[in-house]
Amino acid sequence: MINGVIPESIGKLTNLKGISLKNNAISGPIPSNIGHELTEMAGLDHCGNILNSSTPPSMAEMKGLIIVDLSSNYLSGAIPSKWQSLKLLEYMDLSNNSFSGGIPSSICSLPSLEWLKLGYNNLSEDLSLSLQDCTGLSYLDLGGEIPEEITNLSVLGSLNLSWNQLSGKIPEKINNLQKLESLDLSRNHFSGPIPPSMSSLALLNHLRLSYNNRCSSGLKDPQYKDEGVDDEDRLSEMLWFYVSTALGFIVGYWVVCGTRLFSVCRRNARQALCGRCGFCGWLPKEGSAGV
Repeated sequence: MINGVIPESIGKLTNLKGISLKNNAISGPIPSNIGHELTEMAGLDHCGNILNSSTPPSMAEMKGLIIVDLSSNYLSGAIPSKWQSLKLLEYMDLSNNSFSGGIPSSICSLPSLEWLKLGYNNLSEDLSLSLQDCTGLSYLDLGGEIPEEITNLSVLGSLNLSWNQLSGKIPEKINNLQKLESLDLSRNHFSGPIPPSMSSLALLNHLRLSYNNRCSSGLKDPQYKDEGVDDEDRLSEMLWFYVSTALGFIVGYWVVCGTRLFSVCRRNARQALCGRCGFCGWLPKEGSAGV
């Protein structure tokens, strides 16, 4: 596991197309000069470290970025508001940090942005105005309170708001998200009925509403099943599945191969008998007349 800090000299590696330092013990700030020379870099992945401070302003100069993953660190301050020059950015993950404030409108207006993950931060401002510009997102993972304007993101394919402190009712206009395939609102404080309008989400194939304060409603379509399986239960089921599959494979393998091995050994023994005794053919049965 690599530790220490990211050296300032990394900004001089002008031919770098990507940096991945994920899942180490790297601490300190992101170098302030990282974006001055690395303007053609496409991928920046520093997730799972101990980075602190805020994101350096020079990152706005990295116009070739397609993927930025700074999740699971200790970064703080406001979400960068001057990244409007990152026209190629498709994936942005700042989740599991200590960012505060709101979502800058410049982030949501990025023309190529499809995935935005900001959950597990300290976002506190009203997010409704920012989300009005996030119409091109296909995946959104968000903290804070759920705004009504989220139902205007008509091209959203996946919405994950789990493990927050969200409360109130699930928006009745959730049926506006007609391209939604996955919806996870688990482990919050939602209450009230499930909106019957959710039945019109024809593409929805994953719905998780477990660990909330909700009550039942008139939603009777059996395809919308609450997959409220605890993570430990899910892990146990997966472990048992793989163990049983492996055991089944081993038993089946030895049934088939053991039979073939027995036949080969028998044939080899017969051939050895031929070589030693000069006899080939079937041995006479006990009690039969000799030749």
